[in-house]
Amino acid sequence: RNDDDDIIIRKTKKAPIKIEDESMKNEAMDTSQIEHFVFSTSAAFTLSTSTDTKLSYDRHQNSRLSSRQGRATQRWEYDHHNDDNNHNEPIRLVTGCVPILQGGRILLASSSRQKDWILPKGGWENDETIEQSAGREAYEEAGVVGILGKPLPEIKYETRKSKNRKMKLKQTAQTPTPHSQMTPQLNPPNTTLQQQPSPPTSPQKKATKKCSPNGEKHYSWVKMRLFPLYVTEISAKWPESDRLRRVVPIDTAIQLLDSRQEFKTSLLNLKQRNNYHSPPPSSEQEQQQQSDAVNHEGS
Repeated sequence: RNDDDDIIIRKTKKAPIKIEDESMKNEAMDTSQIEHFVFSTSAAFTLSTSTDTKLSYDRHQNSRLSSRQGRATQRWEYDHHNDDNNHNEPIRLVTGCVPILQGGRILLASSSRQKDWILPKGGWENDETIEQSAGREAYEEAGVVGILGKPLPEIKYETRKSKNRKMKLKQTAQTPTPHSQMTPQLNPPNTTLQQQPSPPTSPQKKATKKCSPNGEKHYSWVKMRLFPLYVTEISAKWPESDRLRRVVPIDTAIQLLDSRQEFKTSLLNLKQRNNYHSPPPSSEQEQQQQSDAVNHEGS
């Protein structure tokens, strides 16, 4: 932190984002295309129903073009009664936003590790409120700023890595042993089987909480809380500018995020509120608005 007690945004350690999917490049939109759909600040405040709505990110921090690194200050929660019976297993606390634009459109960002579209989210850290964390993630990953609405219901989900590990273990357990490797034990004739005494058992060691040098724990579960974000500003340069951005209707966003159940559920919860957006303009209205904007610039 600096003397003004501002949150310092540090350089990220993430690997360079490589997008090899040409279809995603073709679907992406540039800043000038997205700017047309941002809300005015007054409209964003009107649409937000939260009593403590606030700007998602301080304006004076928008010039910083780097993200936080590591998980040394990551917030964790410990589940004493989780589904896997692993006592005191750490649960990573995550926040983020659903960026909303005019007409009920949703802004998506490209994933840093998969050829997928996602919603901006990331770890909630100890030196920030949940609102600050959500706004920071929206700016770092998608380059958007706006007004936060009432938070969506919390979602707990299992990580992809954990699911893949379980799948591999299940497949290994179901794989039959090759016949050539099986060595049957034959009892000699006219002999009586005697039960061999079992070796003494040593007391079980208590499970330790593994943690890497940078503060990252080994975890399988995440608790995520997303906020609606009524976008009032969009940056041409932002900390993770290698990501692509796309704007789609909410129903299309739900379809695109079908493989990410946590995101899909959040969008369905948002849609159920039924008052999260202004009425979508018709195509003729959009053309008239674009024409008016061009005429205004030329006057």
